Amino acid sequence: MHNPRSKGESRLFASIAVGSFLLFICVIYGIDFTSEKEVIHDDTYEYKGPQIYTKDQLWMKNRSPLQLTDAFRTALGEYIDRHKKARSSGKEALKHKYVVWDPVSDTGWGNRFSGIVSGLVVAMITDRLFFIEGSSLNDGVCLMMEHQLSEKMRKNLKKDAEWATEDIKKNWEEHRIVYVNNCIDYYAPLLQRNPHHSALIDLWFPNQELYGGMWRSFFQENDIVKKETERIRREELDDMEYVVGVQIRSKKFNSPVKWRDYCQVAKSLARSSTAPADKIKILLASDQTEKLRVVLQEIAEDFARCILPYKMYHTPVSQETTYLGLNPGSELSGVIDMMLLSNCSDMVITAGSSFGYIPSAITNLKPYMVTLGTRHTIDNPFYIFPVNSEPCYFGCRTLMRSEYREAVKTFKMDGMWQQYCQCHPDPFGGKRHLYSFIRWIKHDLLGQ
Repeated sequence: MHNPRSKGESRLFASIAVGSFLLFICVIYGIDFTSEKEVIHDDTYEYKGPQIYTKDQLWMKNRSPLQLTDAFRTALGEYIDRHKKARSSGKEALKHKYVVWDPVSDTGWGNRFSGIVSGLVVAMITDRLFFIEGSSLNDGVCLMMEHQLSEKMRKNLKKDAEWATEDIKKNWEEHRIVYVNNCIDYYAPLLQRNPHHSALIDLWFPNQELYGGMWRSFFQENDIVKKETERIRREELDDMEYVVGVQIRSKKFNSPVKWRDYCQVAKSLARSSTAPADKIKILLASDQTEKLRVVLQEIAEDFARCILPYKMYHTPVSQETTYLGLNPGSELSGVIDMMLLSNCSDMVITAGSSFGYIPSAITNLKPYMVTLGTRHTIDNPFYIFPVNSEPCYFGCRTLMRSEYREAVKTFKMDGMWQQYCQCHPDPFGGKRHLYSFIRWIKHDLLGQ
């Protein structure tokens, strides 16, 4: 008579069977679980003193390779050739097509550089030449004389989701000059997921880090900036093995900025660097120079405990202030700070501040982003660390709540979209979103 086993007996029988099988395998292949030479006692894992990283290793620790792909080098060479031909004569200039970018003058370098790099990408994927609208800059360069030569098609990037869904090159084919206004954001993330342009951009930048490669290909320090940055590097930074750049933005946010948090992250990075104590320096860039004493006092606490004798360098804000968008100092001092920060070993920046995103992206550096808020919950950490060096896409907060469902779906197919959207403490709702919505109504709809 069949006597079925209980569930407990069946499980016991199965366990014995599996154990017997594993023991058989161990005997066959000579695996000895009873060996006294356990991994933890292996000579390979014995402590042999601290591992010291070189200056170059520390600099590359959080950076991806800086080399450009052959495909992008070829496209860049073709763009440069078109540009040279267009500048050779008026007759030659009429043979080419253009995209004219208006980055808006009353914003800081972070916003403008984000928009300009986006414009350069658009020009390259549409086989056009890139120009900046002179009316928004102080250099007086103006293209108004050319406007009557072509039907001008105006595009407002804030209202248009075609960057993520449509064939931009085809849409603009009949227009010789395309004028794009209100360009103060980093729109490349939308182009990277656009089904009509993503393959080409992926060929140029397979690691998805577009900004740094574009910057290093098109931007070069002028003599004034180069002379000052080289002087500071030579006198203050070159003999250091590990430099932490700290960018603190405090005047644009409603939430209080906790200066101590920036210092704590910077000090933690310094401790983990393995560099000698006298070869570590912290470079501070801030919109409140009077807070330098606060930072020094915070770091001085470690002097007393003899953890690391940190050194500090701070570039003074120029008295030639412009106060564009609450930005202190001159545009010259801002560029100098950006160039110095871009060459730091590591960076600690303010989450949501484009001025911090840009210098880190220039050299493909992943920065540590100190967040705002009270940090009462786990979803508001002290700092966040991104997947790569790409800057934030400010418009993400409005696009994700817009009626352009196809664009939203396309953008969210990119695994990086969360990083592009992490500009704001509350990107999808709350008082900050309500404030932006009211401002959008006043500015874009009512023209106030």
